[in-house]
Amino acid sequence: MQCRKYWADYDLIINKDSLQEVVRKYNYVIGRMCVPYRETGNNNLAYLAAFNSGVPSGIIPVTWGKINRTKQNVTFSSVIPDRYYFPVYYSPFGKSFSFGEPFYLDKGGKIIKSHIEGKADDVTLLRKFPMKQGLVDKAVKLIGTVIQASNDPGFQPCDTVGIIADTLQPYFQDIKLDMNKGPYQYYQIKTTDEYPHAALSELEFITDIRYGYENVIAASPLPILSSGDTLSEDKTEVRLMDEPLERIKWKSEYDGNPQTSPELYPTIRFMLKKPQFVTKIRMMPLNADNGIIAGN
Repeated sequence: MQCRKYWADYDLIINKDSLQEVVRKYNYVIGRMCVPYRETGNNNLAYLAAFNSGVPSGIIPVTWGKINRTKQNVTFSSVIPDRYYFPVYYSPFGKSFSFGEPFYLDKGGKIIKSHIEGKADDVTLLRKFPMKQGLVDKAVKLIGTVIQASNDPGFQPCDTVGIIADTLQPYFQDIKLDMNKGPYQYYQIKTTDEYPHAALSELEFITDIRYGYENVIAASPLPILSSGDTLSEDKTEVRLMDEPLERIKWKSEYDGNPQTSPELYPTIRFMLKKPQFVTKIRMMPLNADNGIIAGN
């Protein structure tokens, strides 16, 4: 049976007895489109789904069709063209399954399937939007910031155990510390005289669980920048605390918000009750919080 094109009215009428689909006024649709269906089961209906960011699966059914098992196809009576569709059917428990390749239905009603040919490369997506230049400039100005350690609360004398040598990216990254003369009781992050602003939105002082310290909690994970990062997580890293988190969450460097920082101040201090090893500082520069986070 040939497909025909027509203009019609669309409305969605739902009541106790029926679900009637009529095509929306002035919307151009394709009439009676058939799609192959070779799945087993006792489903009577199949669907064409489209992208939708508001649901966990990322797609949502937008039209339905009747399954003809004899002819092994699904007939959709009305489909809007110029859309990308995913052919799906549902189990009795509401789980969706694909019964064909996604396709684009062009304006003329022609099905254009996606073909993946040749070499495939991995792509790592880190951002939803471009970085804001003003925040990038602040991150650049943090180069030269040093991490100092001492066993004197006035940091006289002190050792420089780390330095921000490169532009910090808008996610967690580690600055490794030199603990050859450690452990130390007091640590501080000291910005430069040229830019005396601690524009660091999040800080975690990392140690090794094998030291057996009691004042530790779980550390935040580093971002996944490649497939290898999923296997490289260090299970021995924990976050060392100088105060319980509940007492210091009011501070912008510990509030979990990448868009706040103590940039009015030139120095951030970490004052322990006794000397302990800090192997790394996990830090994040002030940023717009528009990156892609694994698991979201």
